[in-house]
Parts: sequence; C-alpha cells; structure tokens
Amino acid sequence: MHMRCDGSAALMPDSSMIITQYNMVGVNKTTRYVFKDNQWIEESNKLVDIINATLTDGHIHFRFSHDFTRLFVLVHEDSGQHFYELSKNEEGIWGLPQEVLIDNNRKTNSVPSYSFDNSKLFTTIEGRNDWSVIEVWGGKNYSEIIEKIKVPKLKEIIQVISIGEKSLLLFAAKKKQKEYVWYLIKETADNSWTAPVQISSLKMYFFGLATTAFPEWMIYSNFENSTLYLHPTPPLLKAELKTPKRNNEIAISQNEKAQNINQMVKPGGKYHAVLIGNSDYQMDKLDLVNPTDDVDELKQILTNKYSFNTENIITLKNATRDEVLEVLYRLRKEISVTDNLLIFYAGHGYWDDKVEQGYWWPVDTDPANPSNWLSNSDLKEQIRAIRSAHTLLISDACFSGGIFRARGNEIRSASRDIQLLYRLPSRRAMSSGNMSSVSDNSVFFKYLIKYLDENTDQFLSSSDLFTKVRRAVLSNSLTVPQDGVIMGTGDEGGDFIFIQQKE
Repeated sequence: MHMRCDGSAALMPDSSMIITQYNMVGVNKTTRYVFKDNQWIEESNKLVDIINATLTDGHIHFRFSHDFTRLFVLVHEDSGQHFYELSKNEEGIWGLPQEVLIDNNRKTNSVPSYSFDNSKLFTTIEGRNDWSVIEVWGGKNYSEIIEKIKVPKLKEIIQVISIGEKSLLLFAAKKKQKEYVWYLIKETADNSWTAPVQISSLKMYFFGLATTAFPEWMIYSNFENSTLYLHPTPPLLKAELKTPKRNNEIAISQNEKAQNINQMVKPGGKYHAVLIGNSDYQMDKLDLVNPTDDVDELKQILTNKYSFNTENIITLKNATRDEVLEVLYRLRKEISVTDNLLIFYAGHGYWDDKVEQGYWWPVDTDPANPSNWLSNSDLKEQIRAIRSAHTLLISDACFSGGIFRARGNEIRSASRDIQLLYRLPSRRAMSSGNMSSVSDNSVFFKYLIKYLDENTDQFLSSSDLFTKVRRAVLSNSLTVPQDGVIMGTGDEGGDFIFIQQKE
C-alpha cells in the first residue's frame, strides 16, 4: 500500500486505514486513509481528530481492542513513557484520552495488547534480566500486575499480541538462537500455557504486526522503508482468531447472520424519497416563501436525472407532525433491506438548550407549546425502525445540526470504492447549518440542487456531494453545513449513492 507509515497501523471495520507518521522532529501525526478511485485518500474522522488534538507531544504507538471499541496508546515523550486509553460509549462515540498506569518505572518494549474481554493487557518490560516473562496488567487503570506468564524456552520476548480468547502471538528468540521469529502459545484448561509453536509463514521482521477487523488479513509496517503491507493470516492463527459481539448485539447463528448480510448488500434496490416543505404556517409570522417550491424542484431533479421513480416519492407540503410520522411509520412496511430512502425537510427548526434537543416545526406549531413539535429523537426512532440499506436525511432548517448530537443492478459497474460504500448499511444526514439560524432564501439548497443537476458522475456518494455543497456555502454565506452519521440508528460505515439514469 503506497502510504507512508512510521509506526502503528490498523485496518478498521469500515475498511479505512489508521496509521502513525512522524515529522522531522519526531512529533506524531495520526492519519486516516480511505480507498477511493483506486487510490488511498486522506480523510479524517472523529477519532483521528481527537488523537491529533490531544496527544501531540512526542510520538505514539497504538493498538485496538479485538472489538475496536478501545484504543491503547503508548506515548514516548521527553518526560518518559505515558499510557492513555480511549474508548467508545454506548452510542459509539469516542471519548477523550484518559491517562492510565501512571508509573514511569515501567517501560514496555511495544504497545500492550488487550485481552479478548478488554479487562487486562499483555506486555513485556524493557530491561528485565529475564525477558521471557510476560506481564499481565489489570485492576483500576491497569495499575496492577495481576499475573506473570513464564515462557521457559524463550530467552527474549519483544512483542506480545493477543490473538484470541486464550492465545498469544509472541515475537521472540529461543535460547541459543539469534533469530527472532513469531511463536504461538495457548492457555490450557488448568491455566498453564503451552510450549511456543513457531509460525513458519511469518518469517520476515514483522515488528509492526497487528491483527485487523478481517480475519483473513494481518497488517504490518516495514520501518526501513516506511511502507505498509497486508499479509494473509496464517491458518494456525486464523483458527485462533475470534471476534467479540459488538455493542451487546443479540447473538444469532452464523447462517442467519450471513443471510441478513446478503440481503443488505444486494444491488438493485428501489429508491424512495419523502420530501417535506413547510411554508404556510398557521401563525402568519412564521410563514416562509421557498420550502414548498424547493421540494418540487428537488423532486424534478430526482425523477429526471437519478434512479427515483415518481410512484416512490412522497411529497408533503405544509405538513403537520402527525402527517410526517404517519408516512415514516408506513414506510417501515414498504421499504425492504435492499432499498434506499432519502428524507428531505425544508422549514423552521428550533434548538432547546434546556433539554439539549432539536426540533422540526410542523405548520400547526405553537412556539410556546412544544407538544406537537417533531424532535430529533422522534426522527431517529423512525429512521432506526425503517430497515433500508441506506437512509440519507437532508435537513434545510434552522439549528438542523442538532441531529448529530447525538433500480436495476447499475451499482455492479461502479468503481470498487463505490461498491464498498454501497455494500455497508448507512444512516447519514447533512444539514444546512450547525447550531445557527438559516435564511428563507437558502444558500444550502441553492448549491444542493446545483451540484445534483450539474453532476456528470454516474455514481455520486452523499459524502462527495456534501463536500462540494459545503465548500460553496462557506464561500457564499455565514452558515456552516454539517454532515455525518446519525448515531444509534444502524449505520455500518456505508454511504447513500445517487445513481444517474442511463441515457
């Protein structure tokens, strides 16, 4: 893979790559790459932004937990080694780094590795007289040595990688030998450990080796040429690899899971749309001019240029809360797991600081009575219940950034990156602004329609569309459009793809 890597690397569940790079003075930069148009392109995300904003002194090495919900970071600073942990909350949002194991007397040879259940860490300590001992850290902030594993046949263990529930991969040398190679040891029923078994297919100096989210591949970095490589997982290790259930998901059989995945990834699903435009409010002072005209213009673009049929587009003009919820509830039965859904709203929005909740205002809204406002929580519940392959929400309303707080087989001919985005379920949103008001004459909608109309690509992802719209809006207004995942609704890293009709 043609990207510079000077330290740790990870192949993530969404197929992106996160790596560390150092500048000339040894300061760390963490970079994320995604594969688009047959090349790896730098594209940041929340986790990378947090690391680069908070862990900038010195350089870092990192290792993810088996389920990719935790990240352990070893930082080499002028004051010595420091250890940090980042973890996801129940909604899948990464928190800030928390310093753990505040003990500068422990200097590890490499970044520690999580146990299968994330309760402890495996590592070796630099400078020991006998480097054949593996230390197991646990307790609060991993501050205790809860176990020591002695591997008698090895004279020096440089790196420890937790492979499965009860197995470790060791980079080490045997006694009376100079060559460092990889060995597998396994815990037995009586809590002892087997003799090390050499993994013959891992013959190179894979010091930067790591498992990935994909059992068939491991990843390693060559420090001599700063190049990243994927390596097939040796059969013996593949047999040991296990993946914990993520986010306490309900256990289902492998056959059921495979069937569900196959249903989700099939191309050729229908494109549905719900277009909501509220202009004529019951309170005259709330009236807007453009929203009802905007939905007509958007409908024309979708049906004339993209894979939306008229019979699958629902237009709601001057809608009440009940009318919007009734349509979304009905779509639960009409939309299949291979279909795509676009929801567009233009009208008034409101952000309530006291409850930290955003709302759409239906046409019968009373600003002094929130009983019939449509909350972001209501929208998320409906979106989560609609089992589409991809759902994209576009909100052109005041304070619409609050949503983040919290046909045919044409796709088969798309490039590999577009097909990957289509394979994975998505629940995304883009909004005309963050936590600010927007004008009736929407600059956001102007450029949304412009780039949908002028697009010449047969396959257009919502992320690429948003990038163009955001750049134009920032240059021509004071609003800051927002784009991202609607958390807690079933997003798995994919994207909504607009497919042009063939001539």
